[in-house]
Amino acid sequence: MRGLIQISQLDMLRHTSMVEEFGDPSLPGDFESLMQWRSYHHIMPSVHPPVMIQVGDDDRVTLPFHGYKTLAALQTDQLGRAQILPQVAWSAGHSQGFDLEQRIETHARQHLFLRRALRLTPDR
Repeated sequence: MRGLIQISQLDMLRHTSMVEEFGDPSLPGDFESLMQWRSYHHIMPSVHPPVMIQVGDDDRVTLPFHGYKTLAALQTDQLGRAQILPQVAWSAGHSQGFDLEQRIETHARQHLFLRRALRLTPDR
């Protein structure tokens, strides 16, 4: 979905702890594929759409700094007026650790973000 970003590792060529799942950068075919993953390195000054980046502060798979760094790059390179917003899930890990209250709050924030991004007015 455009505007909601699932943060991958910033640089899969250097972050080699998941070679079995994503490929080995020392192999030519895998290297080319992993080059396409370098989301942070593909950010350029542009008019970006509204973006919300969700980060779990206790995520041990995709460390939070990947999201923070991508967020900062998008904010720096934003030539338009659309917002680039963080959403931090405190004490949450990689798709886990969310208690019911966090899930409700996360979904509510995502819903509000989408309504504002799509310029939808509240139902009356």
